[in-house]
Amino acid sequence: MRGARLHGLKPAKLDEVDRELVRLLQEDGRRSLSEMAREVGLSHASVRSRINRLLDERIVTITAITHPETHGYTQSATIAIRTDHRVAAVSDAVAEIPEVYYLVTVTGEFDLLAELMARDTEHLQELVMQLRAVPGVVSTTTLPFVKTVKWMYSPEFT
Repeated sequence: MRGARLHGLKPAKLDEVDRELVRLLQEDGRRSLSEMAREVGLSHASVRSRINRLLDERIVTITAITHPETHGYTQSATIAIRTDHRVAAVSDAVAEIPEVYYLVTVTGEFDLLAELMARDTEHLQELVMQLRAVPGVVSTTTLPFVKTVKWMYSPEFT
């Protein structure tokens, strides 16, 4: 899977063992089932079953994460997008742009926030113009990233 499609996801029902398995996978996605079984005190088969459920229900995705610059993407930005009444159609169109890696609908001054990666400033400008050409887009505001201070996603479970 080359990216998570999040439409239709429901809140997950996780017990403490599931949460611990998720935490272990976040530390090392290559950790063996046997090692995780020892750490949570369950059988190998039970842990395999739980991990398969977490994967099948799209609660976790195991993937390799690289920094964009290692692939020639030196510019990143958040683009705030105002739309007319076609928020869903605009979000569907923006989601199809390969350089857009994060897209959310919001309320308030803007309707969508898109994070994207570009090879350079010229490519960034091309992408902004591509976004502005989407039917239903009224305006965009570009917030280019200057320096990545922290880049990590690890939800805390309570």
